[in-house]
This record gives sequence, structure tokens and C-alpha cells, in this order.
Amino acid sequence: MLFKVIASGVFTATPFNFPGDTVLWGREAVEAAGAQEVLPADVPLERVVGVFTTAPTGGYSLKVLGVEEGEDALSVRVKLEAPEGPAIQVITHPWVLLLLEKAPDKPLKLRVER
Repeated sequence: MLFKVIASGVFTATPFNFPGDTVLWGREAVEAAGAQEVLPADVPLERVVGVFTTAPTGGYSLKVLGVEEGEDALSVRVKLEAPEGPAIQVITHPWVLLLLEKAPDKPLKLRVER
């Protein structure tokens, strides 16, 4: 499925209480990322998917590897990319928002490669 990254970032203190790796869609994803002010007003929220994860230090980011439509789920594949060189010693929470070509009509499934 076609997609484009529309926002990404890293929290140093988690503003949400999700267990481990999490995928959300719609308004919930945008609000969890705190990206309401960043996105253009015409972005259709029903097509936005957010991925949130935890990293052991600073400098980590999420690279989107693909979005695949299966029989029973829409799988979002991301890679947690490690920093090059020294990094701040604090737990961080990288996130990314995607705009899908169409609204998901199946449950979302997240696959994170480390």
C-alpha cells in the first residue's frame, strides 16, 4: 500500500502510557504525537497511522520499511535505527506518522525490526 511519512520525532519523556511498540490511527495517532499544529488542515485523519516505540538511548529513529495489506490485517513494518556514535543515556520514544493512500479497513499490525 502506498504511503508517505508526514511527521516524525522523538520524545525524551513519554507523554503517553503505551506498553512497548504501539500503532494507532486517526485522531488518536495525531494527538499522541502532539502533531496537531504541524499537519496541514486538509490531511484526512482517517488515513493517518502513527507508530510509537521505545529506545534505550537518544539518537534512535524509525525508518518505515513498508505497509502491507494482508487477508486479516494491515501490517506496518518499521526499523528502529540505532545512533551512530555516542548518544545521550536516557530512554527515548521515537515516533512516525504516515499518510496512507486509503483509510485502513482492517486491524493494524506492527512489526518492528531492531
